[in-house]
Amino acid sequence: EPNGILAPSCGRKYSALAPESVAMIQFLDSVGRHDIARRALDFFLEKQHVDGMIQNFDGHQSEPGPVLWTFAEHFRYTRDKAWLRRCAPRLLKTADYLLAWRKRNCRAELRGKGYGLIDGQWADMKETFHAFGLNAFACRGVLAFAEVLAGILPQDAVRLKKEALMWQKDLRMAVIRSMALAPVVPLGDGTWTSSLSPNPERELPACLDCTKAF
Repeated sequence: EPNGILAPSCGRKYSALAPESVAMIQFLDSVGRHDIARRALDFFLEKQHVDGMIQNFDGHQSEPGPVLWTFAEHFRYTRDKAWLRRCAPRLLKTADYLLAWRKRNCRAELRGKGYGLIDGQWADMKETFHAFGLNAFACRGVLAFAEVLAGILPQDAVRLKKEALMWQKDLRMAVIRSMALAPVVPLGDGTWTSSLSPNPERELPACLDCTKAF
């Protein structure tokens, strides 16, 4: 089918999963295959949930951020404002879904434990945490989308950028706190370095906490 939607899957066994698929899509853009990249991006719009969430594989909640980021990167390559205008309403819904998710966690009792960070299933283990990777992808997605949106919907762009920068600040504070609590670990040359847990709920890095999920 020469013009329809493509599923950017990692092999035949699994559905497309944004944190993996976006690397393939961005590669296609980098070598000038913008037509194939666009058809692969359309997969995520076609599968978007009514509330704006993007989720295609086995409970993973990590997809909205990478999708927003990669739509923004595609626009940086192509500068196709007509295409961006077509996609913008649905992508705005995804960005607002993420910001509402974050807002639910702006609670005093989460100070030092994931304040302002979204919580969800980040890896294959069926556990939800305020994972740093989950939040880094989501925050970057909203910020990147805000940057490219400025040329067509400036008021929404300003609003999204403001929220994303506050999110970035909360994420950075959580990482700094976790690094302060985590133990130092030895390197091969005899020196020691700081470590970091994968989420603020834990103090140990994953390599020292192998009984737990990421």
